[in-house]
Amino acid sequence: MEQLGINYKLLLAQLINFVLLFYIFKKFLAKPFSEFVKKQKQREKIQEEYEQKLAELDLEKEKILNATRKKAKETADQLIHEAVKSAEELKKRLTEEVKKEVQLEKEKLMKELETEKESFEKELKQNILNLSLKLTEETLKEFMTEERKKEYQKLLIKNLDKTVN
Repeated sequence: MEQLGINYKLLLAQLINFVLLFYIFKKFLAKPFSEFVKKQKQREKIQEEYEQKLAELDLEKEKILNATRKKAKETADQLIHEAVKSAEELKKRLTEEVKKEVQLEKEKLMKELETEKESFEKELKQNILNLSLKLTEETLKEFMTEERKKEYQKLLIKNLDKTVN
């Protein structure tokens, strides 16, 4: 083989160098590199899991926010409804109270008017009585004597008292 230009010593030395290089490469370069690649793949996997969980949490957060918003809106609507109902009840109650007060005031005024009317009628009757008495006196002065005047006056007063009462 030496004719072909192959030197066995050199071939053996290259073979030993190659095995040695392969062993050094595998020991010092391939193993750390494959560990680096494995770690990188693990990081990527963890990153993907993290992003997936983050997306799930975002969805869950949106669901919770929507539920909370919905509940808050329902609560607000309920509070508004209750406030409107309460205001209507208050308005109704106040209206009834005012009507009662107006009715009481009206009754009071009617009683006062009735009392004043009775007082006025009594005073009017008394004035009519006095006027009638004076008129009768004046008329009778001309026609009657003192004794007859007194009798008629007594009789008139007696009759008038009966009609007044």
